[in-house]
Amino acid sequence: MVTREMIEEIISRVLEKLNNQRILLMVLTTEGVKRLDPLLFAKTLQGLQSLYQLRAIVSGKVDDKIRNILMDFGAEVIEDTNCESLERVVSRAEAVILPAADQDTLARIALGLLDRTVSKVVFETLYEGKKVIICPDGLLSKPCIPQGLRCFIEEYLKKARGIGCIISPLEEVKIALGSICESVDSKSDAEKCEEEIYCKKLLTAEDVNRIPRNVKSLVLGNGVLVTPLARDQLRTRGIEVVLRKGEKRG
Repeated sequence: MVTREMIEEIISRVLEKLNNQRILLMVLTTEGVKRLDPLLFAKTLQGLQSLYQLRAIVSGKVDDKIRNILMDFGAEVIEDTNCESLERVVSRAEAVILPAADQDTLARIALGLLDRTVSKVVFETLYEGKKVIICPDGLLSKPCIPQGLRCFIEEYLKKARGIGCIISPLEEVKIALGSICESVDSKSDAEKCEEEIYCKKLLTAEDVNRIPRNVKSLVLGNGVLVTPLARDQLRTRGIEVVLRKGEKRG
């Protein structure tokens, strides 16, 4: 028999859980979602749903498959046209993630243009001193992307980092949020000094993002060019760059 005391206990526990919920806000754009890997997105949400209450602001038309994934993981979906005041939305969130930052959105953030919902959310979040994580997956991976455009995108990423945004692959957002306890400190000294060899013609910032966190030395093949943003990220991560013949490169 269900007593009044039992009901009050259940209500109390539910209210306590609601009060302690951590909200993670995602912002999805039409162009960004076109490059979003559904399986990787689902895997990412699976790792976050036990830690956060998920909310997503959807700007423009978003593929039904992505919407269904959001629903499957209990994310509250908010259309930007029906969005409550941005200040209120952001104030409730612990952090904001752009799971797939498209080129246009990235440029607006880098240039400080507040004429879109996504850029307004980013700057409001930064203003409140909270984390903004931008996932540029796929932006620089197209084989035929012009070098000039590649340089623009890397410069935008650098500026976004300069104003306080965190640039991270989608698969590593949980690490960027500081939500898991895995650390290279738990690995042996041999593993910490693990060496990786890179033999493609161009090393970009996106390539650096794919380098495992335990790698401390990167050996470059002959003729490999390193972009300025990639070089900055290598320095930030403390990765030593060495030429095949053993000559160190700054």
